[in-house]
Amino acid sequence: MSKLLAFFAASALSMSAASATPLAGFSHQYSGDNTSAASYTLPTADKDGISIDFTFNFTGTTQTGSLEDNDYLGFWFGNSTGPSIGLKANCGGGKNCTNDVYVRLGGSDGVFIPNSNLTAGQDYRVFGYLYKTNGSAVYNSFDAWLNPTNFEVNTFLGQDARAIPSVSLAGSTTLTSVQTVGFRTSGLDKGVIVNVTSADLNVNAVPEPGSLALISLAMAGLGFARRRKRA
Repeated sequence: MSKLLAFFAASALSMSAASATPLAGFSHQYSGDNTSAASYTLPTADKDGISIDFTFNFTGTTQTGSLEDNDYLGFWFGNSTGPSIGLKANCGGGKNCTNDVYVRLGGSDGVFIPNSNLTAGQDYRVFGYLYKTNGSAVYNSFDAWLNPTNFEVNTFLGQDARAIPSVSLAGSTTLTSVQTVGFRTSGLDKGVIVNVTSADLNVNAVPEPGSLALISLAMAGLGFARRRKRA
């Protein structure tokens, strides 16, 4: 049984590595307002599921260099108003803002990763998975992770936040496929700059949900088997 689990786990890792598309030219210091601060056309359109993995940090620790309500840098799929994930100032209508990771299917709001509370000058890794469920023709789920483990990246388990149409502020999209991706900025002024490292930015094609669930289950079982062996 352990050999079978190991086979599925190895398959999952090889599938992820083989489909990775590093996005050259995205290493940049982002600021200001730009609906297409950087964009890229994928070699083939995705129609099932697609992930984004990138690392960033931002400047600003003083009143004149901090994010203000709704300032953000978002990585989008399809178009600049489509599904996106990234950094956004979360003020909740008040004056006490936190800098958080958000994810949304569309619109101008989003679901925040609870207590992300990002700090200026520190590197953060964001991982997102946009996909279709329940036979949907359009993308209707977007999962997000902050500083994920390798296990989470390879299995798509344990998300920190999920945007689905039934969740308030998550938005929705009519996208049936994705071939264009990019970054969008808004309100990054007063000395605020977001730095993205191109070497750590990848877009991956993801297996259809049924196959992904099987692989995730196999890898989870492999982890359990290893823990039992050590015990």
